[in-house]
Amino acid sequence: MRGGRFSSIQQQQRELARMPNEPLRLVAFFAVVLALLNSGYYFHQGDIVATIYFMIGAILVTAVTRMSIRRQLI
Repeated sequence: MRGGRFSSIQQQQRELARMPNEPLRLVAFFAVVLALLNSGYYFHQGDIVATIYFMIGAILVTAVTRMSIRRQLI
């Protein structure tokens, strides 16, 4: 009886580990959106360094999020 209950708990933990973490994906999406909005704002202000900074930030957040999703971390 105990072995069955223990394996059931392990199975539930595995299922939870495989479930995608939607809040983290949403946070990553909003981070990219804000970075792109900031880069657009600074582009119109004429500050090319800040524009490049936020564009690179958006690209890096996108890349890290994609790799994390592929590895099923989020």
